[in-house]
Amino acid sequence: MMCVAPEALAARVFKDFDPAFAYANLNAAEEDYAWAMEDMEKAGDRMSRFGELGMAAQACISSIELYYTTGKEEYLANAEKFADMIPLCQETEYPDWDTPIRGFFYTGKNHKDMVHSIHGSSEHAPMVALSMIYKLKPKAEYRKCMQLYGEYIKTIVKYSAPYEMLPASIYDLSALDPNAPVWEMGCPYEHAKVQIQNGIQLSKDHYLRFFPVWYSFRGNAGVTLTQARAILACAKVLKDKRLLEIATHTLEWHVGRNPFNQSLIWGEGYNFTPQYSAMSGDIVGSFSVGVETQFDEDIPYYPHAACYNDKEVWVFPALRWLDIMGEYPCEL
Repeated sequence: MMCVAPEALAARVFKDFDPAFAYANLNAAEEDYAWAMEDMEKAGDRMSRFGELGMAAQACISSIELYYTTGKEEYLANAEKFADMIPLCQETEYPDWDTPIRGFFYTGKNHKDMVHSIHGSSEHAPMVALSMIYKLKPKAEYRKCMQLYGEYIKTIVKYSAPYEMLPASIYDLSALDPNAPVWEMGCPYEHAKVQIQNGIQLSKDHYLRFFPVWYSFRGNAGVTLTQARAILACAKVLKDKRLLEIATHTLEWHVGRNPFNQSLIWGEGYNFTPQYSAMSGDIVGSFSVGVETQFDEDIPYYPHAACYNDKEVWVFPALRWLDIMGEYPCEL
């Protein structure tokens, strides 16, 4: 399903420049969409690393792109159906915590597992999907969902002032299984437990972490930029200048407004340093994987050594940056 949206978009962009290429993209988009719909019916929420939420969000985006390209009402109807699933995966009430927070997402309607991202991320998809469908079907529940997400973001960035680096996620300590060999991304149980407890305690078992629970893959540029894309989508729909400011601070974080006074982009911003690109050398505009933590701590750490993987060059953060730039408004 993830391939459908860019294929449908390419079909529109190249329609007048290269009709044959546009036709090939449209044909591929509709075929991939049909296959994805069949697979989702068979596999349920196992189709996405983010479960029902991720599946619904990406399917909504792809359906809307196909609707814009073809004008077929069936795609718009599907987009609305998928969009209706997104608010069901959100925490809309204040939990019975010492420090209650709402507006975050679970991977499914059962509200069992919270959404966590490590290294790569698609957390932008639910808010982008709702911002797209809201232009066509301005339902109150879509707007309310974006407002609650905005409330969540405004609450958690208070803990990372003055830089307002976007915290990674809320973690549930009780979700850890001591009998399981590893947590997400290969993190052993003992390390995952310590990392969660090093976060900001919200209740007996719930902690807000600035950085993901991780082990070998470290660096949060992709995660924070993906969150910023979601925030920007909400800011534009809600005309919320505070959310735009938070998204802007995320961009500033990556060009030097951070505790290290260092840019994470080579050739741009303040005090950028060499990055690890194996055999390509320094590349102007390249992004490092990002700021990490030392061992199991939850405070920023950005070592001097140009080595994998925190200073490794990845395409993913650069694409998220370009996506934000493409949508960034001059004013709200």
